[in-house]
Amino acid sequence: MSFTLSPNTLITAVSFPSARFDASLGPLALASREATSDHYLEVDQSPRHQDKLACFRCFRLLPKSSVGHGHSRGRRGKNGTRPELRGTRFCWECATKHRLYPELRAVKKDGMWWYLCHRCGVYKLRSEICERAYCSPRSPTAGNSVFEEFPLRLQKQIFRLLDYRDAIRLAQTSHHFHAALHPAEDAPIQSRYLFVRILERPHLFAPRGDGAVSPASRSSLGTSSPRKHDTLTPGGELG
Repeated sequence: MSFTLSPNTLITAVSFPSARFDASLGPLALASREATSDHYLEVDQSPRHQDKLACFRCFRLLPKSSVGHGHSRGRRGKNGTRPELRGTRFCWECATKHRLYPELRAVKKDGMWWYLCHRCGVYKLRSEICERAYCSPRSPTAGNSVFEEFPLRLQKQIFRLLDYRDAIRLAQTSHHFHAALHPAEDAPIQSRYLFVRILERPHLFAPRGDGAVSPASRSSLGTSSPRKHDTLTPGGELG
């Protein structure tokens, strides 16, 4: 069942208290694909989304870096004059999932040429193109994880809670997080600073034999103990 009404009209007419119901019976699910596409063509042109591009496969607003050059510029770009061509734009993830680019055809993104292997579903540089004898299909994928389906703004808030090293590891887990998560920008500055300090002077942060942190590391963290020449007055203050 689908409706010819636009998602905007359905949003004002339908309200669902549950995220699960909204996902299966919400305005975008109830509207026909044509109506949803028209809706995203309007959203794509909104001044509020100048730095975003709509994908007309998964119907999401994504950063421009999530779309290849051929779909972010020219006729399929935001300034394309033909809506029917803009409506064929798809993102990097959909191209991988549905094998939308011809196999091993060069695709430009971020100033570099990439080649999609249909067998393993991975983009690689020319020097890394798969040899068919060694290429194996990727482990079965059931689409994006629940975390990847969160709104990007919510994902960014979660990224800011991660340790710098954890952010680096998460960015290596999927194409989505590699594009959305930038550890040098999203991780807390204290975590980044401590990471660099440990790399520069690991001996300052090495634990002592008794399990305590060395005095040098306490000083660098702002928790140094009183100096030897300091004395405690009867009132408990440093003299």
